[in-house]
Amino acid sequence: MTPQSHGEKSTEGQSKRPSSTASNWDALFLKRTEQTAFSMLWVAVIAGCIWYFATARGIRTIDIDTAPAKTAQFLVEINSASKHEFDCLPGIGPKTAAAITRWREEHGPFQSIDSLIDVPGVSERLLEKVKPFLYHDLEQVTQR
Repeated sequence: MTPQSHGEKSTEGQSKRPSSTASNWDALFLKRTEQTAFSMLWVAVIAGCIWYFATARGIRTIDIDTAPAKTAQFLVEINSASKHEFDCLPGIGPKTAAAITRWREEHGPFQSIDSLIDVPGVSERLLEKVKPFLYHDLEQVTQR
């Protein structure tokens, strides 16, 4: 045995073990494999919740091809309709709708539904197709 100097502690008879502070910190953190397993578990839980809410609670998807066709019946007043309203009519697209409203702004109100034929891009065939959806004044609506 060697004599100890003042302030030195003897380590003889003590087992060498890691300090308790270091082992407590290691217990708080997961190892890489445990983190992976924990993440996979959460992904499975979230996927299960999504499946449950999408199927078990009565939410159904709609098959567009088999849904019954629905038509809307509406009338458009030719002297006050916007290009968006004309665009909703069968056979009239955005360009023709814009041409109709532009012609009306440049030449004034239409005198009758048949005067739409003066608009470039409106053919007699198109006019006959959209006539059931058009009216010129309120009296025409009540007569139909």
